[in-house]
Amino acid sequence: MKLSKPQSLVLFLLGLFYSEYEKRFAGKPFKPFLNKVDFISFVRSAGLINKGVRALYKNLEFLEKNKLISYKGKSLYFTPKGRKHFNSVYRTVSPFIDVSLEFKTKNILRFLKPVQAKFEK
Repeated sequence: MKLSKPQSLVLFLLGLFYSEYEKRFAGKPFKPFLNKVDFISFVRSAGLINKGVRALYKNLEFLEKNKLISYKGKSLYFTPKGRKHFNSVYRTVSPFIDVSLEFKTKNILRFLKPVQAKFEK
């Protein structure tokens, strides 16, 4: 199934949220859960997505309609199909994220010879 970029981004953010909380509560009898409203306010207040609230709801509804996420009670959960899609996107994107983080955390430019700079006209 082909998802649009905003839909993939919403699925990716939801997957990252659950991955981080599963790491945080590893070995404990807690299971994180998140409802739609909290997820939308989280991504908007963190500045991760600049779309409107209605657009985020529509993306979540599309993901639910295509059985990538489901609601149990008022909580968002991945379906096996959704988890598989998230893992696929994560494997594709993670090398780029890792390289970007390396550039930010280390002084990578020190390995280069001095580069000549010119004034722009």
